[in-house]
This record gives sequence, C-alpha cells and structure tokens, in this order.
Amino acid sequence: GVLRQRCLLDELSSSDIRWLQELPLSLSFPWLRLAVVHAGLVPGLPLEAQSFKDLAWIRDVYRNDRGGWQGSQKPSKVSQAWACAWQGPEHIVFGHDARRKLQRHEFATGLDTGCCYGFQLSALVVDADGEKEPSICQVQAARVYTKPAD
Repeated sequence: GVLRQRCLLDELSSSDIRWLQELPLSLSFPWLRLAVVHAGLVPGLPLEAQSFKDLAWIRDVYRNDRGGWQGSQKPSKVSQAWACAWQGPEHIVFGHDARRKLQRHEFATGLDTGCCYGFQLSALVVDADGEKEPSICQVQAARVYTKPAD
C-alpha cells in the first residue's frame, strides 16, 4: 500500500530520481505507426500535446462543454474508455487499466491484464519491419502480488 510505496521512495537516491525524471513519457515507432504510453491519450490531441497527467493516469474520456474530449482517471456515467474514442492515426499500446483486462481496438491495444493481481502478464509482439501482424502473448502470473484497492 501507501506505506510500502513511501518506504520505496525513501530508498531512492537523488541520482535515481533524476534518472526516472529523464525517462520518456512515451515511445514512438513512426515506421510502424505505433506508440507506447503508460495509461492513455486524449483523443484529438497529437502525442506531443498530451499532458503528463493523461499519459500517466487517464482511463476514460468524456465530452467537455466545448465538445472536445476531457481525460478522467475514473469511469463515470458519461465517460467511456479513451481507447474506444481514439481514432489514430498511430496505434497506441497502453496499460494502467486492469479492470478492463485485454483491450483490442482499431487504433489502441490495452495490455494491462492484472498480472500483479494474479491474472496474466500480456505483451504485444511486433515485427520490427512491420511485415507481420502483431500478436498477443500471455503468461499466467506466478502468484497474487497485491490486492486491488476497491
């Protein structure tokens, strides 16, 4: 839980923290028209215009007063999974949505299948030359590592 996370944070050195801060928020593979993010994207915004908050935490989107999409961490009666609304052009690979398990949409693939909760670890296998169709590979978790916080 939070205490364990706090203890881990206390063990990080300042150089560890600098290294983490320098990591990219996304990985792009333009020759494959593919990008990888932690959580997701707001539809209609290019990758470079996405906020840290959405890249790290988004799960759902809803229409704002101006008719555009607004990101949300939690589902509501007026929201939908961001991946359902994403229209490309690049295909986005993401996680951070274990409740929905494996998600396969035309322009997005969600790989969080709850490994830490004892379910499966999932990967998207992509041919670097783009000649073969991507495939999903899954293995069963060895055990339950943590319980979901409902």
